[in-house]
Formats: sequence, structure tokens, C-alpha cells
Amino acid sequence: MALTINTNTALATLAPNGHLSEPTATVLGNPIATWSKDLYTNEAGTLTTGFWRASPGTSRWEFAEHGEVIHVLGGSMTVHQDSEPQDLGPGDVAAFPIGWRGTWTIYETLSKFYVIYH
Repeated sequence: MALTINTNTALATLAPNGHLSEPTATVLGNPIATWSKDLYTNEAGTLTTGFWRASPGTSRWEFAEHGEVIHVLGGSMTVHQDSEPQDLGPGDVAAFPIGWRGTWTIYETLSKFYVIYH
């Protein structure tokens, strides 16, 4: 049977007092609050999916040991790699392959669905 969850239901569970998590990137500047909720992790631990939300701010990301594909559900951000900015907002999909390095600047609280692979 497939694992399913309504997106609005999943995002509603990301309450500030529920699934507060440590940032998975280096925060540049003011603190960024993040919340996450895993939906599925395979038995080998090489694939994880779930929902994530973060408050505005800038952070440095280095995908040294894993890659990530995201679907932006709400909010907005700009990602920079090698000085090439890319704006992302609701409905956008982005892939950050193993080895990707750059910054994410979140302007409005960002919600995303993620797939992390090793």
C-alpha cells in the first residue's frame, strides 16, 4: 500500500512546538527556525521523504554526501550557486545533486516536500 498524506494536513503538523528541528545548513546571520516531518525512509536509509518549513533568512548548503529534490509548497526563496541566482516559489521543483554548494535566501516562510537520497 502506498503511503499517502494530505499536504495541508502534513503542513499543519509542522507546528513550532511540535517538530522543531536543527537547521541542516550553516545559518548566515540571524537564526532560522526550521520544522520537519519525515514521511518515509527506506530500510537501507538511502532515501527519505517528508515535509520541511523554515523561517526567513540566509543559509549555506553543502550537499557533500546526499542530494535533494524539493517541491516548493509555499513561500519564496532564491538559491545561488556560482553567482547564478534562481528564484523559487510555490509549484517550483528543484534538484540539488550530490556535490551542490550554495546559499538559500528565504524571503517568506518556506514550505517544501523533499526527497533526500544517498
